[in-house]
Amino acid sequence: MNGEAGSFMMETFGTTFHDFAGSTIVHSVGGWIALVGAAILGPRIGKYGKDGKSRAIPGHNLTIAALGVFILWFGWFGFNPGSQLAAATTDDAKAISHVFLTTNSGSLRRRFLCIGSKLDEIWQTFLVSDAEWHSGRIGRHHGRL
Repeated sequence: MNGEAGSFMMETFGTTFHDFAGSTIVHSVGGWIALVGAAILGPRIGKYGKDGKSRAIPGHNLTIAALGVFILWFGWFGFNPGSQLAAATTDDAKAISHVFLTTNSGSLRRRFLCIGSKLDEIWQTFLVSDAEWHSGRIGRHHGRL
């Protein structure tokens, strides 16, 4: 079906499609249900003022949000390698280790991207120009601390 000569995947991409652990159907159904739910519920109360402009809704509890991220990340370490469904052979062990590595490196890449976008701002905070140095000011963070 998928890997036969003349199939859509072989003709279009030159390779077969493997849905590892049913992720395509799981994410597709979840996305469609979320879209329907968002359409039914509408925007959050207080998101839009009487003038129709959107207002920022600040986060409520950063500690709980961070805890949720770590619980989800930890859960991926059980679910993703467990989707291999076997650990009896060397090939299974290699596949599981590859899944562990990609799960962790995906998370690390996102963290480095988030940190990297702020590094320039942080670096600019501590730079001291000649004029500031000679005038006795400590640096650009002077007055912000």
